[in-house]
Amino acid sequence: MNRFIALIPRYLIKNRKRNFFVALSIVISVVLLVGVKVTVNSLNYRYRINAFNSGSGRDYALKLQFATEKLGMFLMIIVSIAAIAVVYNIFYITTLERIKEFSMLIVIGSSRGKINELILGEAFLISIVCIPLGLLMGCFGIKALFYFCISKDSDMLKELITKKDIIQAAIMVVISIFVSAFSPSRAMGKISPIEGIKENYINSLKGKKHKFNLMKQRNVFKFLNFTDSMACLNTKKSKKRLIVTVLSLTISIVITTSSLYLLSMFNPQKEAEKSTGGDILLNITDSRGLIKDYAYNDEDIKKIQAINGIKNTRKHKKIDMTITESKTFLTERGKKFLESISTSSKEEDKNQMPVTIYGVDDSEIESFKPYLKEGSLQLNNFSDKPTVIAVQNLHYKEYTNLSIGYNLVVSGTYRDNADGNFQPFKKANFNVAAILESTPIRPIDGQTSIILICSNKTLEIYFGIKEYEMVNVDVDSKATIYEISRSLSSIAKSKNYGNITIINDEISKMNQGNMVIRAVLLGFSMLLVVVGVINILNTMSISVVMRKREFGVLRAVGMSQAEVRTMIIKEGSLYGILSAILGNILSLAASYVIYNTMKADFLENEPFKIPWFIILSIVTLNIIITTLISLPAANRAINNSIVESIKAIE
Repeated sequence: MNRFIALIPRYLIKNRKRNFFVALSIVISVVLLVGVKVTVNSLNYRYRINAFNSGSGRDYALKLQFATEKLGMFLMIIVSIAAIAVVYNIFYITTLERIKEFSMLIVIGSSRGKINELILGEAFLISIVCIPLGLLMGCFGIKALFYFCISKDSDMLKELITKKDIIQAAIMVVISIFVSAFSPSRAMGKISPIEGIKENYINSLKGKKHKFNLMKQRNVFKFLNFTDSMACLNTKKSKKRLIVTVLSLTISIVITTSSLYLLSMFNPQKEAEKSTGGDILLNITDSRGLIKDYAYNDEDIKKIQAINGIKNTRKHKKIDMTITESKTFLTERGKKFLESISTSSKEEDKNQMPVTIYGVDDSEIESFKPYLKEGSLQLNNFSDKPTVIAVQNLHYKEYTNLSIGYNLVVSGTYRDNADGNFQPFKKANFNVAAILESTPIRPIDGQTSIILICSNKTLEIYFGIKEYEMVNVDVDSKATIYEISRSLSSIAKSKNYGNITIINDEISKMNQGNMVIRAVLLGFSMLLVVVGVINILNTMSISVVMRKREFGVLRAVGMSQAEVRTMIIKEGSLYGILSAILGNILSLAASYVIYNTMKADFLENEPFKIPWFIILSIVTLNIIITTLISLPAANRAINNSIVESIKAIE
């Protein structure tokens, strides 16, 4: 075996503490890369169900798949950058500490290429152990998480991670390690062996000299004391280390803040309330129009209200129609939408905007006041043009621009018998009396952009609809919701398409579905935080190694140990402050992108709100962590005596 290759294990053992951090960073990076691929594949598995549908469903599924693939690649690049930043810093400091040893090897006959082989060989040996370990932890750990928390679907579990994904993750990590190790080895090749052997050579590697007047700085920043000014000066001495460290910490801040903001949008309680509109929902899963006894009639409503423990009921009629004969209420986006969904070549058919009409009791209309944007909630049921309440541009569709007094011509079809034959309704004219900010009716179709609300009497008078498709039930606080649901279940089962939904079951179901998302996102962000912590730890170690002689001189001319310690701690805090400022800006941008991407699925006409609590919490935690991590480096700087520090033999 080549004698230089035989030196690699010795160096690995000699620098085992720092190599442990390299190994930890590599394992974390592999797990993160696998986690990204698993998340993307699981989403694509769900979207694939619709991928073979025709029309807009297929296009929507393909767009989602493309978006998730792009997001996955972006996250993989972020992970690779973070890995490069950490591993580079560690290899740089280990190379720096061995400058004298490497220089002596060159003097006695070794080539610079052999030194490069030695450094790269260390990286290679670490990677061939850590990459398989990371792949095993990532693949089996995340698969187990999916299996126990969300799905036992064997086909889905098989597709969570493929051989291609494993190879891709391994290649990206290998490239990251090679880039991280190659730069320090290349820098070593530029050092003169004679200079490298000198005892004080390490103290000359402080980066480029800066024209930096300490007294001038203190005059500009009156609030800075001497240790503050020295901390600022020291961070400017090596821009490369400053950029790498701040970048690593910034990535951690942005990913953590974005993950927490995204998780704040997954609100199981809120989503369950939208799905039920109360504690219990009785509904019909297949709309049958005018077919007798397909939905809940007045006798059913009396039975429901007679059950002990029910506090309140809200009954709704419902029918899907189209608004026709006018384009004036459509925005340009609305016109394009109608053209995309129209299957007819007739121009009049391309003007038909889908709309859902809900009927409500007069007593419920009064509860809509908090939602009122403009107009009056007083509805007229018996004129030639009955009035309705409009809720438009739901889920941020921005298809219509209805206003008060607008006349709407509504048409549609209904099933006139159990065989499913369709007959057209007589066209009806409605006048918009009020516009609401958001919908008070729950639940509604997630793809609906506009709904009209009128009285139940109006739907009976103009369309002949006598039965109720939805009944929202509120349970008294002293009653047991599951006991009441058993009584209601018999009423739901008496209908061919009757269904009962309990809010507690919906919350449990959504919590289970969101569990993996929470685990992956929080795990992803926490692992990146660990990577950032390792990076700042090594940055401060490099700083102490390179400036040990400087610290000795400062102490010799009168600087106390406490002042030296304070100066180094403030340097660490400065890294935290700089990364917090940059991270704040990027976190706001990332949160807004997430808001725009996810608002149609999880929000209803809600404006973007800056996540101040999340941002301030992460920033404060970042500064505290960087300050605490600086303590070991600060103690190390004053461990030696003044004479030993000035000699600075590393």
